[in-house]
Amino acid sequence: MNLGCMTDLPCPCRKDIGGIGYCVKNEGDCEYQILKESLEVMRQGNKDLEVAKQMYSWAEREDQEIWNNGKFETIEDCIRDAIESGYIYGDTIYVGLCVDVEIGGIDLSHQLEAVEENMYDQVGEVSEGWNISGITEKRRSIYELYEERLQELVKNYIREIGGEPGFYTITDIRPVAIE
Repeated sequence: MNLGCMTDLPCPCRKDIGGIGYCVKNEGDCEYQILKESLEVMRQGNKDLEVAKQMYSWAEREDQEIWNNGKFETIEDCIRDAIESGYIYGDTIYVGLCVDVEIGGIDLSHQLEAVEENMYDQVGEVSEGWNISGITEKRRSIYELYEERLQELVKNYIREIGGEPGFYTITDIRPVAIE
């Protein structure tokens, strides 16, 4: 048994060991299996490594662009919410894993290019030879250090103003019959 199980629904192939659900089927034979890499992270028990709890959401259609029914700890909670929303036994909903998005688009090279353009706007052609955005081998380690610092600065700012994204992407979408 080396494959994790992500369903909280009754399943004769799910075995709980140490609070982690394992799948006894062969790899690829069950749609609720967790990748080996994810299971290893869960198994490590490293107190310095916080394992994020998997959250689920549900939608009426698999290809729904906006999944706005909330986040739930279990697939059963998704089903309960769907029933509370008017779905009945025999209906099918789609359940997927919620994956937080990483804040991106923070790029030091764009900022340096903006500074170069601003200098050109201020003084004209005399600034054309001033190249602070070019990443040479000599500059690479300095650039990488400041790129990391800029990303950390912007992410800290977003965190401090309470602007962290409340949205997420949906993966591992599966049909679930309400029974």
